[in-house]
Amino acid sequence: PLSQTHLTAVMLTLTFRTHGRLALALQPSRRCFRKIGVSEQSWKSCLQPRLFSSFAATEGETWLNRADSRERLGLQLVDESRERRRGEGQNSTVSQAGLEAKAELIQAAIERNWDAAKAIFDRLESPEPIVYNYLLHAADRCSKRSEAESIFAEMGRKNIIRDELAYTSLINLSSKEGDTHRIRELFAQLRADGLRPDTMAYSAALTGYGRAGDVAGAMTIWQEMLQAGLRPTTISFVVLLNVFASVGDPVGARERMAEMESHGFSPQTPHWNVLLKACLRKPDAPAALMALQEMRASSVSPNVVSYTTALGALHKSRPENWEAQAQALCSEMRAEGVQEDSFFVEEKLKGHIGNLNPMGSRGRRAALEELDISALQGAADTFRAAHLQGMSFGPRTRQLEQELLDVLSMRTRVSQSPTTATHSDIGHTSLTPSILPMADWVEVRSTAHGNYFWDRASGVTQWDRPKGIAATSLPVVEIAA
Repeated sequence: PLSQTHLTAVMLTLTFRTHGRLALALQPSRRCFRKIGVSEQSWKSCLQPRLFSSFAATEGETWLNRADSRERLGLQLVDESRERRRGEGQNSTVSQAGLEAKAELIQAAIERNWDAAKAIFDRLESPEPIVYNYLLHAADRCSKRSEAESIFAEMGRKNIIRDELAYTSLINLSSKEGDTHRIRELFAQLRADGLRPDTMAYSAALTGYGRAGDVAGAMTIWQEMLQAGLRPTTISFVVLLNVFASVGDPVGARERMAEMESHGFSPQTPHWNVLLKACLRKPDAPAALMALQEMRASSVSPNVVSYTTALGALHKSRPENWEAQAQALCSEMRAEGVQEDSFFVEEKLKGHIGNLNPMGSRGRRAALEELDISALQGAADTFRAAHLQGMSFGPRTRQLEQELLDVLSMRTRVSQSPTTATHSDIGHTSLTPSILPMADWVEVRSTAHGNYFWDRASGVTQWDRPKGIAATSLPVVEIAA
């Protein structure tokens, strides 16, 4: 017969199987266990890695090896094991002041407030090891690498225990700068301190190798992780795929995605999106469109990031008939019910006017003045539609919009009385900003897009006449397609 611990593991796994969520599994299972007389200790003990592994091996329940249950429980066991080791080394002797400082440091890290974190640390006369370790965590979240290195070195000089969190924080900070040499040093120190790198440390290291564009080094780290007996998670695969995306290698990314199946996973939307990013970086528009098709064929729904990245690949590589392909992609997105966001709109703008953001203001202005008026009008209409949906943009995009609308107004005939400017004579106009009316609002009459109102000062466009402005008081721009 099954012991209480084994029965607890059975019920926990069944709850995983039914609900597929850890949050739904743990709390309801407590109530179920009480009803059948299973103690709280038995419920907790089933989360011990050795007991759970022993049960899975001896009882031979095949459904216990379901990939989704195994992954979620595996992530929980990693967290439980880490907290248990940390507790054995530190929390068993930590003071109340130390626990309070730990909680405050966690909050400062969440808020990315380094000044607050340092003030919490400085107010303690003799900070305990746990405080040092969580100060390093705050330094990581606040991207304070030099400060973190100083704290880490001080801990070494004072023989203060440095746990996995401390090392992972330093590895993260080194990864942000692609410092693979320092990552290797930290891994060696970690092992010398009698600790073992966990999945989070390996994932942080992979990020650093990706930033450095060192695919071979990343694969060495990946193999080390597998040989250490650590089971990769779906997040680990996202990090690994990003290494190949960083160097624009969609073929390599596909090979790593195929590897997921051997670990019991199937690629989901984030994994496909990283493959699409690799296609964008290369750039390879046909491969990106093929990935979208395969994604849908695998019953994985593309999201706005998927479509934005695929559209970017089209704009960057511009294969034959790319405009029609871009329009078809936007139509597919609407048919799927995926809503546009500001990043997608910015990508659409590149289809009209190219990628002008890296240029300075003078360079953007000159590039805009060289474009055909239909491209300018298409970009203006894209902005207008986005504003009507309530979207907002960053300062650089708002500046681009203002410059676009200024150039568009210069390329049309503007006066207090309606005038008509055709495509054939707009290019010969010599209008300058100095002759534009002082009023901010302008009525635009476009045969292709209808009538709307444009505020030149803010760049806002709208269908309705601005309040308090008479029908005859606005300058008019008429554009004949």
